[in-house]
Amino acid sequence: IMLIKCIKSKISIIQQNNFWNKLFRNMFSAFLGESGSAVMNVFTTMAIIWAIGDTANGVFVVAQSYMYIVDGLINFQSWQAVIKYGSECIENKNYSGLCAIIKTGMIVDMLTALVGTIVAIVIIPAVGYYMEWDNEIKLCCFVFSLEIFFHFSGASVGVLRLFNKFNLVAIQKNVVAAVKLIGVLIFWLFDLHDLLQLVIVYVCADIIGHIMLTMMSLNTLQKSDNMSIKEMLKAPVKSVWKKFWGFAFWTNLTSSVDIPVKQLDVFILSGISYEIVSVFKLYKQVGNILVQLSTPISQAIMPQFSELIAQKKLKECYDIMMKMRKWTLWVMIPITAVVTALSPWLLDVFFGELYAKYFYILMLYLLSRSFALSYTSIHQLFVSMGKVRRNFVFTIIANVAYLICAVILSRIIGILGVVTALFAEYFIIIMLKKYDIKKELALSSLS
Repeated sequence: IMLIKCIKSKISIIQQNNFWNKLFRNMFSAFLGESGSAVMNVFTTMAIIWAIGDTANGVFVVAQSYMYIVDGLINFQSWQAVIKYGSECIENKNYSGLCAIIKTGMIVDMLTALVGTIVAIVIIPAVGYYMEWDNEIKLCCFVFSLEIFFHFSGASVGVLRLFNKFNLVAIQKNVVAAVKLIGVLIFWLFDLHDLLQLVIVYVCADIIGHIMLTMMSLNTLQKSDNMSIKEMLKAPVKSVWKKFWGFAFWTNLTSSVDIPVKQLDVFILSGISYEIVSVFKLYKQVGNILVQLSTPISQAIMPQFSELIAQKKLKECYDIMMKMRKWTLWVMIPITAVVTALSPWLLDVFFGELYAKYFYILMLYLLSRSFALSYTSIHQLFVSMGKVRRNFVFTIIANVAYLICAVILSRIIGILGVVTALFAEYFIIIMLKKYDIKKELALSSLS
């Protein structure tokens, strides 16, 4: 009874505080989207392995990672810039400026998506020659590369988050995950084994998702009391282009240099075997259970951090970040313990002995992710503070450390080397950002 009263009291406090009330509502919507899609994606991976086998799944992962790498390097996603400057426009009730910001974001998204598609297709022969790929992998890379053209939904994501439409993003994520799962299950149930056909199904599902996001954002604009699609299309972008492009350039450059951590582990491990690639890919998807707990924080907190920074409330932002770190760890550590305890049996039953063999790697990976994800909000706070250039420098330092450790250690201790390198990257970038924010706080208190 005392516990129930305590919970009700906490809920009442949250409901009465506008900041926390809005944050938790948006986090809940984002969580439904992330958790639902994550569960379906695990079943999708399971069905892919059953349908085409471990080796072919490794090839699938490598081809998909190729697309992600080129997409991350060239195709800018402008959602952070839309939220950063859009929040300022809303704070100042400058809706004509907000229309210009959104229009600029959509232009940046479309132009870089087109360039990214062209580059991805053109360099396939050269990369394939260097990596000694066969024609099947090259063809899969080509199909995945076509998807980049439809990655023009960055500004759309920014609009939906800016207007607190996290429920629509959640619906989109679950629809796309469901389409993928149904498509892959059809492959498995009808005993189909063609890898290229499977890639086509996967790409079509992703394309549907990006089109959905764009249509949802346009509908949100049209229903707004202060804006419309027509006003957005007519808005002049000259006055906002320079600052928008500068911010988007540095945030995307940071994402580009972060690619080693996100994607190159696949290529490093492919030097051992495609089976090991398949194992680590599955472990990363299991790790997404933890990511789904932190991603709602990341998605929901940036618009509100941006609002507080516009009001010059940095100390309040830092206190919120540290509170969320503590709450996140309280949730993640028990989940990591349970998943680790059950993993040897579950992996052996549903995936095979190969996946259960390295269960201790899964445990270390989950612990590393728990540490990193507990600091999820620090990255959004750093960007909201406008520290995009310093963010880029810190990311380079952390990723160079990761690459050196991963390449050297993977040759000595195999897959464990990659996990060790990941933890080193997480620790370096978090400590650098935390030190910088504390220094900024000290300076602001003196003034």
